[in-house]
Amino acid sequence: MSTAKENCPPSPGKVRRCNAAFGEELFSQYNQNTCECINLKMQLKKLEEKIVKQNQAIMDVLASHSVLLNKIYKNETMPTEVSTVFPIKTVEELEKLNNGISEEDIPFYVATVKMKIKAGGLIKNFSKLISDDICLKYNYNGTHGKLPFCQYLKINGIFEEQLVMKIILH
Repeated sequence: MSTAKENCPPSPGKVRRCNAAFGEELFSQYNQNTCECINLKMQLKKLEEKIVKQNQAIMDVLASHSVLLNKIYKNETMPTEVSTVFPIKTVEELEKLNNGISEEDIPFYVATVKMKIKAGGLIKNFSKLISDDICLKYNYNGTHGKLPFCQYLKINGIFEEQLVMKIILH
């Protein structure tokens, strides 16, 4: 079998054409329709499809995580003026807070209570909301010579809503 190089004269212009002919002759056995090429193309196409599916799955997960993070951020952020209210240290602060809470403010206060008590629950973290001095002056019904905490309806409502939300979530 003779190669294209053996048939080429040594002139510079013809050498280039000879090299081109040699390349064509060498690679002519590997045309686009050989089994190996077809198999490689099929494998490449399968890999491309797999990558597209994986990218779509990743994008879906990222989108759902983004939504969840936004929900968490909205639930756990609180206005600064609301977050500085707690813990309540005096009877005057307690009365002022109860009288100053409007219906629109309740979600902010519930979020604040939620942030203050975190995972430990209302009972374990009550001192983060109301100081021990105030707790000693009050009980719920005002019995045994103590002041009634039940008169602070709005504050009680916030604590109750937090407890109900915790029960629903668990």
